Amino acid sequence: MRWFEPEVGPETHQTLTEQTRLIWAALRAVTRPVVIEASDGRRTWGLRIGPAARDEVIRRQVPLVRLGVQRFRLVT
Repeated sequence: MRWFEPEVGPETHQTLTEQTRLIWAALRAVTRPVVIEASDGRRTWGLRIGPAARDEVIRRQVPLVRLGVQRFRLVT
C-alpha cells in the first residue's frame, strides 16, 4: 500500500513507513528465495516461500500458480 505524506501528515507518514519496513524485514527473515519453472521450461526468480511451505510443496508435489491459471513447479 502507498500513501502520500500530505494525505496522512508527516508523523503518520513516518510511522507507516517504518512499520512497512519492519513488516517486510520480518517477511524476508522467515522466507527464502525460490525459483519456479513453467511447463515450457521458462524460469521466474524473485519469489519467496517459507521453509514449511517449501517442504510441503516438494513432499506433495503441489503445483504452484502465479497471477492466473498457469501452473509452475518449484525448482529444487
